[in-house]
Amino acid sequence: IYFTYLFFRLRMNRLYLACMTLSLGAVVYISCNIALYASRDVASYLSIVQVQMYGTYLYHMGLLWFALLVSGTSLRFLYPAAAYIALFLVARQVEPGIIYSAVRGISTHNLPWGESLSILDADSGFWVYLYEAGYLYVYVAVLACAVKAARSAYTSKGKWFLADSVALFLIALYDIAVFNFNLQWPFLGEAGFIAMIVMLGFVVSNDVLRSGMLASKVAESERKLKAIFDSTYQSIAIIGADGTVHDVNDAWVSFTGKPKEQIIGEKIFRNSFIDLVDNNWPQVERAFRRAAGNEFSRGVIRLRDSRGVVRYIDYDFKPVLGDSGEVEMVILEGRDVSDIKKAEEKMLLNAQELAAANEELSAANEELESTNEFIEAQNRQLLDTQKSLVESETYNRILFSESYVPIIVIDPRSGAVTDCNNAAVRIFGYESRDALIGKTTLDVSAEMQPGGITRERASRERVNEALEKGNIIFEWTLRRPSGESWDAAVHLMTFRDKG
Repeated sequence: IYFTYLFFRLRMNRLYLACMTLSLGAVVYISCNIALYASRDVASYLSIVQVQMYGTYLYHMGLLWFALLVSGTSLRFLYPAAAYIALFLVARQVEPGIIYSAVRGISTHNLPWGESLSILDADSGFWVYLYEAGYLYVYVAVLACAVKAARSAYTSKGKWFLADSVALFLIALYDIAVFNFNLQWPFLGEAGFIAMIVMLGFVVSNDVLRSGMLASKVAESERKLKAIFDSTYQSIAIIGADGTVHDVNDAWVSFTGKPKEQIIGEKIFRNSFIDLVDNNWPQVERAFRRAAGNEFSRGVIRLRDSRGVVRYIDYDFKPVLGDSGEVEMVILEGRDVSDIKKAEEKMLLNAQELAAANEELSAANEELESTNEFIEAQNRQLLDTQKSLVESETYNRILFSESYVPIIVIDPRSGAVTDCNNAAVRIFGYESRDALIGKTTLDVSAEMQPGGITRERASRERVNEALEKGNIIFEWTLRRPSGESWDAAVHLMTFRDKG
């Protein structure tokens, strides 16, 4: 009964499901045998046998099923035996005495230790031989599978199984002789049944022990991954394909100010734990749907953090495929790029102011063209003054040197830094501008870049893309002189200098 329960707990493996079947059959068979040995009349004896035959059937079908699985043999050998013996079960249910040619009564067999057991005194009929032939087929098939298993890589299990199969086969021949020749000897089938189950239980116990050790290692790995997941600086959420949030890291909890219990189980779109400034939920839902359809999606939205401060979040949805090749979950990553956005907005505002100034100057130029040479001379002087102002140290200091956005100027042919501002010197970890100028992009970059490619290849691809498009934004892993690596969002744009 214990092994039946053990195998039931492990039933997801078909091998253990077969063991559960034969263990359950042995429980029914042995229980009926106990009742048979105490029976004193033919009617009750045959009634018990009708129930016992189902236990016998379950045990042998489970045994053959297990033997085919453990030896890697096709299950097509199971189906004819199951159907053949099932016909006899139906026949014996309709006519319990079909396998007997004559039933004389119940005889009592005295045991050496003083107890007695009841045995049916009957002669075997023609049908019993056909019935026994079905079970002999099972034992021969099991023995053949055991030999095959003993020769396989699973030598220890195979040899145990082979030894028990030989013993069980010999016991079956003994029981057939006792039954057919009406010998006053006890049947030994249940001893063979128990031996087989104990052997399988021993093997399975070892498997369970190894599974427990493996589960311990898996749990340790999960703890490490959980620690990494919670300690990363960017907000990460694990979402099911239906949009349900399964887990979030500590960075997400810190940003939203909501406990995990309030976030997990919610839908990622139109929920209470994301405070969208522009209420553009359709954009978020479209991005998620694309990821759920196995397509990477990315964008920028404005969110309010736990203090109510509006932050720009660069987000992306990444699909994760299961064993079936379908999207099983979606990973949402969010990075705070508010400082970068503010710097871009300030640069855009400066550019707009410069453009407005240029437009005003152009209008003035058109007006001055209709005046005399003196006015034209004054206009040329004004343009020269403007040019001098643009190229002056004061203008450069305002828009370049004193900017809090790290800016470096790179020669695309050599990859060397030709100029930089103080913000770049600080964030790159150098002591002065002179220390940074002359370094190449490879000198300040990590060996491997996002996507698992080398810095040399990634640098060539990004420079060529910038030269082609004029303006690109991408992620890059940089390295300070101390060896510390850090991630950055790079805005790479081209310009012409003196032609």
